[in-house]
Amino acid sequence: MSVEQLLAVANSYHEPEAHDEGSPEGPNWLPAHDHLDSAEGAVAFLARSGLTLTGIPQSSHLEALRKIRAAARRLVSDPAGYQRQTTRLLRDARFQLDAAGRLTPTGDGWDRHVDGLLIALVELREHADRLKVCQNDQCRWLFLDASKNHSRQWCLSATCGNRQRVRRFRQRAGAA
Repeated sequence: MSVEQLLAVANSYHEPEAHDEGSPEGPNWLPAHDHLDSAEGAVAFLARSGLTLTGIPQSSHLEALRKIRAAARRLVSDPAGYQRQTTRLLRDARFQLDAAGRLTPTGDGWDRHVDGLLIALVELREHADRLKVCQNDQCRWLFLDASKNHSRQWCLSATCGNRQRVRRFRQRAGAA
């Protein structure tokens, strides 16, 4: 699993203005909700995020995904907490080296997927200096800041950034 796929799981809980990029007409603004509340919701959300898996996740898989999500989000605000939580998650995971020398999970199906996300969770620490939370308080998605000077503030400037700029403009106009 990749860090981008891990970020999809980390962003599986939405605040009221988090958005779904799945529409050709532009973003759909959604109410606050958790895509990991049900097996069907998790499968649909992960498929839209490019993670297509067969079968239905068990409640233990959904719980593990929620714990992985929490650990990834902790890296921004509490690196020591991230480390403790990641260490706990890795205790039951099983890995092997493949022929190319890459670490791969040994399980099948959803077990393999969850353990694969743990590899990405460990790799995420290498990007901790670029990991940010969207400054739109109604979104709060995690993203990797790839800007040259690490000054990006929003998950997407065209959506959350635009909403924040409009809010500031309206506040200034109302104060005048």
